[in-house]
Amino acid sequence: MKFAIVSSLVSLILSCDHVLGQASLLQKRFAIEGPLHSYEDLTFTMEYEISDFIDDSMIGYTLYDGHKCKDGDGFGGDNDITLNAGYILHKIRTDNAPPGDGSGTRSVKLSSKVIVPDISYTPLYRTDSEGNGVVKYCVRMGVFNTDRNEPMSMEINFLETLVTLSINMSGDIVIEAELSNAEPLLEMNAQGVAVDAYICDYDDNTVPIMPTRQGQTVRVCVTPVPEVLAAGGLMRQIEKFDFFRQIPTVTSQSAILPGTDGVAADLLTVVQCRPGTMVCAFETLLGAKFFQGEGIINGQGLAYLQIGGGDMSTERRMEESIPDLLSPNDVLRRKPTVISINIRLLKLENFGPLLLTSGAPATATAAFMTTALLGASLTLLFTIGLLH
Repeated sequence: MKFAIVSSLVSLILSCDHVLGQASLLQKRFAIEGPLHSYEDLTFTMEYEISDFIDDSMIGYTLYDGHKCKDGDGFGGDNDITLNAGYILHKIRTDNAPPGDGSGTRSVKLSSKVIVPDISYTPLYRTDSEGNGVVKYCVRMGVFNTDRNEPMSMEINFLETLVTLSINMSGDIVIEAELSNAEPLLEMNAQGVAVDAYICDYDDNTVPIMPTRQGQTVRVCVTPVPEVLAAGGLMRQIEKFDFFRQIPTVTSQSAILPGTDGVAADLLTVVQCRPGTMVCAFETLLGAKFFQGEGIINGQGLAYLQIGGGDMSTERRMEESIPDLLSPNDVLRRKPTVISINIRLLKLENFGPLLLTSGAPATATAAFMTTALLGASLTLLFTIGLLH
């Protein structure tokens, strides 16, 4: 009878793993990462990473004449200016990656160029208090479930990037350019509410931690909250992170030490974090003292965010030519955001016979199930761009 129970549980676990694997692949098929952005000669080039499941016919983009973009947060959006009279030139370029099932990736580059002085005769052009021309527009990049020109096609995911150009048309043309959807990101970063932390598997999905007798390997994922992702915020690095517990004994363990550029504190931690991605993760083997009875393990740390991926050379050039200009990424480099996670420990016996297949006796005092109380799965990241 015991063998039958174990066999059924193994079948159930394998079935769940299969479902999770399929869900993860489905999520990857319609994911959009980026954009990596560069600026030169009145031209913004934005590079996105999508899956190889998306062919060229399933990619679409739109330009809007303001920062409300398509929906305007429910209060009305801007006008579609994709087919404009030539005052903003734009083009899309895709790589030649062969089609696949979505497990691979391909890149898409979307460029938009403002034409001077044509832009000054359009509703997009405004003059600021110093007499400089200001142009604001939105670029929306989206992926569809099928050929975007089909009558029944749907936009499944999208990213909107807000662009601001300041143009001095007297004498030499001086350009200041920025991705200007940074204000909500900077505010949430300053308040320490810009990221979520959660217990995760190797696909970055939220999972419970199974019981163990001696210590516990804990994998923590850190990702910007949906509002920050929507504003263009991505992970740069985890600056520090510590686990600690007060009861029944004071116990602490460092996973990442400050001032090391996100390097693991010791051989008990492995860090996976690449600047410009949506998720940074680290895995730590916790000491056995953390699992002495029911209670809470706290995790606290700091993380740095960035806007766009990798290359910040454009902003450095801006700061050199305009000393008083403090770019959004420079602000983010100076101010880390807080990471916080609480892990609740429960006795194994509270979960009944289901967990007896782990090999730990029901009476063991050092075997627990832990569950993250705070966090968000990557499903939330996927639904940011979904149509309402």
